Amino acid sequence: MPTIHLANLDPSLILLLLIASSALLFLLIVTALIAGATRRRRRQANQPDPEVLTPGDVEHEGPLPYQPVPEVLTPAERSFYRCLQQAIGQDLDIFPKMRLADVFKITTTRGKFWEYFNKISAKHIDFLLCDMKASHPRLIIELDDSSHNRHRRQERDEFLNRMCADAGLPILHQPAQMAYNTKELRQSIIDRIVAPKTDPKDS
Repeated sequence: MPTIHLANLDPSLILLLLIASSALLFLLIVTALIAGATRRRRRQANQPDPEVLTPGDVEHEGPLPYQPVPEVLTPAERSFYRCLQQAIGQDLDIFPKMRLADVFKITTTRGKFWEYFNKISAKHIDFLLCDMKASHPRLIIELDDSSHNRHRRQERDEFLNRMCADAGLPILHQPAQMAYNTKELRQSIIDRIVAPKTDPKDS
């Protein structure tokens, strides 16, 4: 086979060959892109269009998958709640199953807000006592049953205790019992409760 030496070729011919090669490469790339786009369009054409549901559409889709829970408070919580009502009388309001994010505000910088919010957004306390006039939080009560002996629950309790101490909101850990002494419970509450803090915005 004869050997072609580029040095012996006319420079204009070499330039023409380079242009032809570049054009061929460009044509191959464009063809591949068009083929890929065509395949994607065909796949999309075979898929149903996503539906945008309006409130009216939801009504025709049948019932939503929600049902009320059988009970908001467990029997143990309900028993303690009744005793707690007797212990505090008309002095304070009782709010069961409060979310921590609704009890504590986050005071860190904006860059750290979500980090600290995520730590409390899914956590709840058993009971919150507030003054009846302005709903200032006065005392958190945790009803400690056997679940509080688990390691993860103990870590959660340590975090809650530290948060309450740093925020100046007292907490009472009440062991779950079959029955409660109303007078002793009231005294335990009095021993821990504090005067409500006044928010600077309120003054």
